[in-house]
Amino acid sequence: SMNQYTSQHKEIQSLVASLSIGNPNSRPKEYVTIDGVRGFKITCPMCSPCSVSKNAMVFPKRVENWDGDYPFQWFYLCKGKKSCSCSGLHSLEYFVKKYTNSFNQYD
Repeated sequence: SMNQYTSQHKEIQSLVASLSIGNPNSRPKEYVTIDGVRGFKITCPMCSPCSVSKNAMVFPKRVENWDGDYPFQWFYLCKGKKSCSCSGLHSLEYFVKKYTNSFNQYD
């Protein structure tokens, strides 16, 4: 539903804003997806933490579930370095896990 999307969008807006804290030159930029909803263009903090180029996207897409509904799921797409652990298309959860683990080098 759009309500689900709106509440998720607010949370994800906070998430992407926090990703650029160490890189003030690279504020997230909103854009409209082909589904007519808003995603974010950002700098991938995994492979380009100091870059100003927006080489990653965080965006929602409707994906069919077991009930035949099409809720929004959020994705992470890095077009930065091929060696990036988040290169290509992933679930947003996957990215968050990788990003969080990058701070816990001793785990």
